[in-house]
Amino acid sequence: MDTNNEFLIYGLADPVSNEIRYIGKSTSGSKRPKEHLHKCKSKREFHTYKARWIKKLIRNGLSYKIVILEILCDNDHDLLLRREQDWIKLGREAGWPLTNLSDGGTGMYGLKHSQKTKRKMSLAHKGKPSKLKGRKMPESTKKKLSKANKGKKPSDKCIAASIEWHTGRKLSKDHKQKLHEGMKNYKHSYNVKIQIAKSKGMRQFVDHDGETHDILATAAYKYGISRGYVRNILAGIRKSKEVNFCYVEK
Repeated sequence: MDTNNEFLIYGLADPVSNEIRYIGKSTSGSKRPKEHLHKCKSKREFHTYKARWIKKLIRNGLSYKIVILEILCDNDHDLLLRREQDWIKLGREAGWPLTNLSDGGTGMYGLKHSQKTKRKMSLAHKGKPSKLKGRKMPESTKKKLSKANKGKKPSDKCIAASIEWHTGRKLSKDHKQKLHEGMKNYKHSYNVKIQIAKSKGMRQFVDHDGETHDILATAAYKYGISRGYVRNILAGIRKSKEVNFCYVEK
């Protein structure tokens, strides 16, 4: 059967034991399963568990078997991701010696490094500068990232995980000092100032010239007075013959 244009779930099986060692997805039929072998032969495959297994087969003059586990009727990407995850879960529950590091789907979801691996990674990177240090992102890339992320909101699960992570955490004195130094010359944009003012219950107000203000700073700048002076006039604590402010009626 020609499966070069079909969405499918495949398995890579050991040629001796016939055990399935890897489960993957393909949007190009049987073409994708064959790529693993070509990448390992050309040394383009990373040193993953799967790659080491395939390279061992190559050294012994063997090659894996391709097993088509499921062919999807519709070319549905989301369904393909879910079915890959289902098959990997099924294989693990059945005791298959899979080389998959993640739970399937997109990226490395479900991958958890052992403490031993974490220590090795830490030691390997200690004292070495980041590869990204000094690199500047092109403006075209920045615009693409901005456009791709506009309007996106984190899921409830993501927000809950973030809250759980930060709850109870205490910053060190050095960390606090660095944050303090970093915020010294930081200035909020006008729109951010309005959002902060509204979150604190700040209402719009007008001056005696009829100009409407969203924040205290604009009125203070206009008349050369402090924000506290403007606030006190609005609260009725102080009175001035030169300037006057009153809240806009809702």
